[in-house]
Amino acid sequence: MALGVYELIADDLALIEEYVDEEVKNYVRPPLNTWDQNFLPSLVVLSGRYYGYEGRRLFSMAAALKLIFLGTFIHARAGTEPARPALWGDYLYTKFFALLCRDGNLEFLPYLTEVICRINLRFIHSVVKKEDPDVAAVEVCGLLGGLATRLGTTLAGAPADEVEGWYDVGHAFGLLWGIQNCGRPLLTSHHVAKAEEALEKVPDISGRKVWRGIFLDLCKPAMVWRLAP
Repeated sequence: MALGVYELIADDLALIEEYVDEEVKNYVRPPLNTWDQNFLPSLVVLSGRYYGYEGRRLFSMAAALKLIFLGTFIHARAGTEPARPALWGDYLYTKFFALLCRDGNLEFLPYLTEVICRINLRFIHSVVKKEDPDVAAVEVCGLLGGLATRLGTTLAGAPADEVEGWYDVGHAFGLLWGIQNCGRPLLTSHHVAKAEEALEKVPDISGRKVWRGIFLDLCKPAMVWRLAP
């Protein structure tokens, strides 16, 4: 993600990390690159701020989504000895539920659990059908990206039609994120065009240039991504 975007919300990202640390106490923390560490929380915060919303609920929701991502990350990499990763992943899912209860976001539980079910079913389908695991991983990244922007804009009280437009932005950006993370030449002009199309549909205010910067970073050559910390 563009350095300027990170600088813009650096304090928020640090606070979100404190939320996560408070829940897991440095346990079950797989190594993440810069994008995996910050992409989803940034989408939640920036989409909420697009409508002028700030506050504990927004940061708590961003932390909850990060816990969901970490749980999914661990489950997806369970390998041939899944018992311990399954327990760790389930622990993180439980912690996201605790955050929702504590910080007044319990109303989002039905939607979050629905998305988690869709994610797990997608991975199950991939295993049963013996698909390329990267294909399922990219689709899951799209689901998580869409979830992030939907949560941020819903918390901010955005109109329903605009929330759906932002879901499309998050979903398209999430697909680009997943494709780049695969480290394989899967990015196509179709993926780029869909992301541009989605971004053009959101309200045209000054904050859009930040999202344009994220989009441009997501389209950088794979070599740049492989060199990222």
